[in-house]
Amino acid sequence: MRRFRSGQLRELVGHTRWMLGTRWRWVGALPLLSVAAAASEVALLVSIVRSLLLLVDSSELADVGMGPIDVRLSPRELLVLAAVAALFSITFRTAESVVVGRLAARAAFTARTRLIDSYFASDWRAMARLRAGRLQQLLGNNVMMASNAVPVLGNASAAIVNLAVYGAFVAVSSPLVGAIFIAGGLVVVASFSLLQR
Repeated sequence: MRRFRSGQLRELVGHTRWMLGTRWRWVGALPLLSVAAAASEVALLVSIVRSLLLLVDSSELADVGMGPIDVRLSPRELLVLAAVAALFSITFRTAESVVVGRLAARAAFTARTRLIDSYFASDWRAMARLRAGRLQQLLGNNVMMASNAVPVLGNASAAIVNLAVYGAFVAVSSPLVGAIFIAGGLVVVASFSLLQR
């Protein structure tokens, strides 16, 4: 199993930039969409939890505080907030998937075009010794492997952004719980690194 090195992310970004060419700037939209989706999901979770707490409690309004924002909402307003946040989350995640899919298709097109161009630019005496179907064999697996860089980069950026947004929310709302999660994460990372040896 290959171990993670800090240069692998740089190589992934470089490979993706090479595959996408001028469309590379669209990769920058992925973290923005992830931040918007994660913020919507945080608002959804907070509104659902506060709605459930209102069912248990006898009060008519719930205090909803996220960082500097502190409002009092009725159960109906909490449900509307949850519905709107869910709609925004679905919209942003769908847009994120569409961008990743289009960029992956562009990377596959670029890989296919470059492979065909290099195949026809090669020495035909050397190519005549190879068996028939060599171009198709090269196109299948190599194009798929080359175009996988875009979804991998999209997943990595989404995971990093989601972790940062959720971690910031936990740290703002409850620093003690945030410290417990960080300590638990460090223990898990240390234990997995010991198991890999």
